Amino acid sequence: MLDPLQVLDGLVKGIVLAAYDFVRLTAVGLALPLIAFLRLPIIASRTPSTPLAATRRVWLYVRSADRRISSLTYLVLWILLAVSLFSESGSRLAQTVAGLTKTPDVQIPALLAAVLLIAIVVDVSIRASLWSVHNRIRRQLYELLARIAVANIFVGMSIIVAVESYRIGNAWALFGPLPALLWNGRLPQPLSYNTPYLLLFSISLALVMIKGLVFRDWKRRAYVALPIIFLAPALLVNASFYLYAGVLTIKLFSPERPTLTQQFTRCTFSAAKIRATALLRVRGSGTFAVDPHDLGIYDGSSRYVGRGDEGQPLIAVSDRQFTPITFAATFDSVQVHNPPGSKFDCELKLFDVLSDAFRPVEDAVLPPSKGEPQ
Repeated sequence: MLDPLQVLDGLVKGIVLAAYDFVRLTAVGLALPLIAFLRLPIIASRTPSTPLAATRRVWLYVRSADRRISSLTYLVLWILLAVSLFSESGSRLAQTVAGLTKTPDVQIPALLAAVLLIAIVVDVSIRASLWSVHNRIRRQLYELLARIAVANIFVGMSIIVAVESYRIGNAWALFGPLPALLWNGRLPQPLSYNTPYLLLFSISLALVMIKGLVFRDWKRRAYVALPIIFLAPALLVNASFYLYAGVLTIKLFSPERPTLTQQFTRCTFSAAKIRATALLRVRGSGTFAVDPHDLGIYDGSSRYVGRGDEGQPLIAVSDRQFTPITFAATFDSVQVHNPPGSKFDCELKLFDVLSDAFRPVEDAVLPPSKGEPQ
């Protein structure tokens, strides 16, 4: 029977060594271009050796690290880190793993499902690309190196997104740090090219593939390497975005979209000012802070007449019961020539952040709360 201390020691030792191997594989992935072609002796040895022998020791070094943390697990971890960063669900994932939150978050299963789908697609593509290598040992070695090289692209994605997240800080952006991965910060529409910085992280994959497929002619090497360098990052970025978005649309994972409901909306008009009163309730969110400036006022014929004034206190709307609200708005004399009566039935519409227009409060995508309600 094993001593409990031995079990604990083995568990801690295994975790620490796995962390060491994760760092080692990351370093090898970043250094693959130097190892593959320049054959630099990056591993110290007490006996003098040729660069070729030193390079072979690097492969043995990688295989030894692969025994504790497989290249597939290593790839999944970097995919998980990159996707959680650009989807801004990393903090929720960490809180869930640490048990700091008791509220279930449907985005966590969606994140894990998307990561596994991406990893499966990548792994199947690697196996299919190297299927023509008949030597089983050689094929397994280059499949291992290819997974590390693909993970290198996700390393680059993680670095770029982390830098962009630090740059924007607490400022709200509609799609968070995701646009930093794309050319000129544009979202896939339907496909977008990646930022040129990611090309630096795809060189390793190109070198692994041309070495694994034994292309000696420089023209054939260029025909294989250049498309990989310039297309692989774009394919991975777009595939990651669409797979994650696709998983979120599945009813099993899609969270309830917060919406507002209004009742008994009334307005009064006097001296170019509108005073609006209504009962509001939020659904799909515990409490939501509404900025009156995000509310547009429409009369009974769905004609726009004004918008809530800026600088008014935020209004706390709850999902437990309807909340009475009152706010002031300025009559838009530029767009509306005939002012309404002193008292008139009206409808509130919310400024929708996606369509950049006012929409019925039941259909609009709620903007993030801008602070604590007063």
